[in-house]
Amino acid sequence: MNCIDAIEGTAKCIIGQLHSQCVQLRTDDSEYIQLVKSIIEGTKSFVQANREVSNDPETVQKVLYSYAKSIWRDHRHNDLMTTGNANASEGGVLTEDEYYNYYYDYIYANGMYPT
Repeated sequence: MNCIDAIEGTAKCIIGQLHSQCVQLRTDDSEYIQLVKSIIEGTKSFVQANREVSNDPETVQKVLYSYAKSIWRDHRHNDLMTTGNANASEGGVLTEDEYYNYYYDYIYANGMYPT
């Protein structure tokens, strides 16, 4: 295993553990996503400061972002299937899954979702 794989693997484990804890505690989405962002940004900063590990910190950021969003979305999808609220897209309206993708991206970029 090379260094970048170890860094990505460690960050994914941390994100996974955080996700499990936040699910149990029913943490607010904005809080959870901002915590994930801190982990991702911290990992990216480490890679940027240690170019011998990898010269592509943006790829590390994308991989971790995709992983974190995927486990969050999968949990949401399971909730939708359990509650029976998954709807198909009708006439240009977003499906709930599409909405959750948008919702996650928005919170990640802006810190919170407008109420």
